[in-house]
Amino acid sequence: MGKLIYMNKKEEGITKRMAEGVNASGLKKGIDFTVVSFVVLDNEFASHSLGGFLGRDSVKLFKNVIGGYRAFAESLVANKEIEAVFETPYPKIEHPVFYKLNEEIDIDLATEIGLGVVLYNGEYMIYNPSNTGNPMDAIAEMFALKVYFQLKHPEEVDEKLKNSFSKFEDMIMTKMIANGKKHINILKNIFKSV
Repeated sequence: MGKLIYMNKKEEGITKRMAEGVNASGLKKGIDFTVVSFVVLDNEFASHSLGGFLGRDSVKLFKNVIGGYRAFAESLVANKEIEAVFETPYPKIEHPVFYKLNEEIDIDLATEIGLGVVLYNGEYMIYNPSNTGNPMDAIAEMFALKVYFQLKHPEEVDEKLKNSFSKFEDMIMTKMIANGKKHINILKNIFKSV
């Protein structure tokens, strides 16, 4: 329950941006942690991160919120033309993992590319909402984390992601829930520039 997971502390790739992994087994949603990544479905059925829909940064939106994140998110879009607002799904698997990063998490970017964000012990952490427990989900999770860091740090090209991008572009795109074409084009431009 909330136990730290050992991570190889290499100073390369995504591990240099991760502080630690937390085994979330036994933690209860709404009691031990709160999901703070929200998806807004507009009246044309296009999906957006909460901040993306509002044109604001979710980290800043939630700065002074203490509990009731879902109700707060719903209140922000109450008078807007939307179909729904919902939390990113939380996986019902035996051993979910939260990733604590060495930098501020961009909740909206994480949400748009298919990751989720929780508030646990007063800190934002990333998780994989599409994890079903299938071992292949680990590959998709790794790609999502690599894409997240590449989009946040375009000046530092992840050569392994660059070299495998054309092969896995479709899989990466299918995991994105908002602005997929935009994010894929940004990645292509990053990789083209080197």
